Amino acid sequence: MKRLSLYLFLVLFTLQAPSWADDIRDFQIEGMSIGDSLLDHFSLSEITSKINSYEDKGYIYNSRDFYSLTFKNYPKFKIYDAVQVQLKDNDKEYKIYTIGGIKYYISNIKDCYEKMRIIEKEFDVLFSDTNKKRYTKRKHVYDKTGKSTTTDAFYNFSNDDYASIQCFDWSKDINISDQLNVTLTSYEFGFFLANQAYD
Repeated sequence: MKRLSLYLFLVLFTLQAPSWADDIRDFQIEGMSIGDSLLDHFSLSEITSKINSYEDKGYIYNSRDFYSLTFKNYPKFKIYDAVQVQLKDNDKEYKIYTIGGIKYYISNIKDCYEKMRIIEKEFDVLFSDTNKKRYTKRKHVYDKTGKSTTTDAFYNFSNDDYASIQCFDWSKDINISDQLNVTLTSYEFGFFLANQAYD
């Protein structure tokens, strides 16, 4: 199985892997892939302490079928400021359903958009066999005031998994840093996110 790491600068992929888009599980973010157990990358105590911490309770959705954990500033991270995973509730194997690399942009959303454009050009080659959709500055569903926006590029695989690049421009009323997310999403979590997470 091919194992590729998704970097912020993806020139190597342009040269070496222009058509490897057959299975999203072939790709990695900070060494982790969809379908891995989080226990293969973090200790049980690291995971449970993250779950139990006030900052990262993880239940950010209206439905608790899935929850989110964010690991920030780990020494083993080579590319991203943080890695966020989506896990299924009560799964003691801690199987990863979605994994995203995060770069923070403090009051500097223009740099986020520029970095997104660079990555998007590489993804257009790397994921040339997928169905691409792009959206510019649409309202983020999490912010009910409508002041926060997201700019997205989605690369949809034939099995409904998808890869995405997103710039989040959060309202100052929401205490979240602007950020770039490079994410791999399984069909199962994608369905949950579209149909249940914010109902």
